[in-house]
Amino acid sequence: GSSAVVMIGLSVVTISFFWILNRERSSSDKDDFPSLNKKSHKKGTISTSSSNNDSNCNESDEIRKLRRLFALGKLKHPYRKAEYYNRGPTSQRTNESGQAPNFVHLSQALSMLVCGKEVECDNDGIIVNEYDSEAHQLLSKIIRDVGMERKHILFVLCDGLGSYVLHNLKSRRPSFKSSCLCRYNDTAFDLRAVWPSTTPVALTSLATASWPSEHGIVGWDLRDSVGCDFPGFANGAHRHASGTSIENVHVDSNTFNDETANQQHVQLRILARNIMDQRSGKKASSLGMTIEDVFFKKPWIEKLSKSKDESGCRILNFINAYNGDDFPNWYQGRDCNMTDFSAWQSCKKTQSCSCASNMVNLFTIGETSINTLGLNEGKDEAIQYFRDGIDAALKGIESCELNNRSSFTYIYTAHPDKHMHALGVEHDQVDNVIEEIDSEVERLWDELRNKNYDASVILTADHGHITVDSSDMVEIPDELLECLEYANVGVHGFGRHAYFHCRTGLQSLFRERWKALDPASPLLNNFILLSSEEAISEGLYGPNLPLWKARPRMGKMPTVRYVP
Repeated sequence: GSSAVVMIGLSVVTISFFWILNRERSSSDKDDFPSLNKKSHKKGTISTSSSNNDSNCNESDEIRKLRRLFALGKLKHPYRKAEYYNRGPTSQRTNESGQAPNFVHLSQALSMLVCGKEVECDNDGIIVNEYDSEAHQLLSKIIRDVGMERKHILFVLCDGLGSYVLHNLKSRRPSFKSSCLCRYNDTAFDLRAVWPSTTPVALTSLATASWPSEHGIVGWDLRDSVGCDFPGFANGAHRHASGTSIENVHVDSNTFNDETANQQHVQLRILARNIMDQRSGKKASSLGMTIEDVFFKKPWIEKLSKSKDESGCRILNFINAYNGDDFPNWYQGRDCNMTDFSAWQSCKKTQSCSCASNMVNLFTIGETSINTLGLNEGKDEAIQYFRDGIDAALKGIESCELNNRSSFTYIYTAHPDKHMHALGVEHDQVDNVIEEIDSEVERLWDELRNKNYDASVILTADHGHITVDSSDMVEIPDELLECLEYANVGVHGFGRHAYFHCRTGLQSLFRERWKALDPASPLLNNFILLSSEEAISEGLYGPNLPLWKARPRMGKMPTVRYVP
């Protein structure tokens, strides 16, 4: 059987899709799966109803504008459908009105399938809140279609390959309508992306089966700090959990200097060779941050990768161009130090290596050089490396078959995202890359079927793309910058959302200056300015209240981009 889900991000431009391919199960295969607990609201959960109504004078014009856009379908809420906002005042809306499943629910289903009945979230199995009736249906469908007893599960993530991209390609190349990706892209479910709908946020939700509010990665280059400063003592050296009393604080002239005095706050980037402070160019670990300071949830795969009983667990095959980087090391649940970056640096070689645990196999493929994007060489490299990944997946499953072992294979490719960032969605080379990816995925599925392997293939994107003209770029005016100590506007300064970190005491002034901008200002006409409390209460980061450690990363004034 087959199924498909379309993922639509909060930003109207951010759409991704998902489908499953299965070998038909025999009559001896089981349909049962762990129960999905439909729980009532627990402590720390955002309520979907309120004692306030939409005319509450305490609500800002911006939050009303955001809700109107949700109601009209011009923006997509992470888990609420437009119907939710079209059912009268907030106080009259019910928990069952217009809820939609999210990428997080796919991640939860995958964790259950791979880890089996041992997986737990929030100490109580997978939590599906009482308003998540469609999410419950989605999880049930995925788990039933794949089957808890499926021997081999293959998960393919094509970065940026959203439904908008596929629809555009079909309109330009009608023959693509018969492609493997389109044939299996049944749109029975609309699966929303996490917000912000960017790669580090989505991949961390995938790794932890949790919402951004829970795992704490809410964008690129996040402003954070560890510990508390005291007069004359720099760099937050005294952590909150250290137990150090203020009487023991002293000035260390050997460590207090101009460099350390400016390093209390970091700009945290997780998708890099090492988890880095982009402000200083130093590793986060060298500034006193631990992995627990970076990620607030553990990856679910750790349950398998660190299992002492390897006989009954799945073999884990990880195939990408970034094995050995800090982020893959973390989500693969590995403590071993495997930092051979020759394949990643040269963007040429394909390497295979294994962890100290016999459970984990790493297949490192090459990555396309940036200076070849737009050339035939860049397209050919991208497809050859993806082809290498498909070959590695087939080889890994063949090895498991010889040893009568079950497996989970995770293939990640940075394409077509990498091409689209450089060339736009409508470029011929982007179309060519997607068509070749489609051919390789179909080859993978054909070989699995021809060998009669008991296997399922799940393919998804993390987000989507639209082309943005240079004329659409907006600069932040000086009168606003004067109120800020950090403006997080995306990995390259081209974000569709921003986190504004206001200087202490200037939050109200920042909002006043925003409102006083020229009525024709592209900021006023294309962005919604919220307080962090408004974004949280509206559920943008998920249905649960964020951990206290995550709140500083959200800034004081997040913005949402929309199309008027």
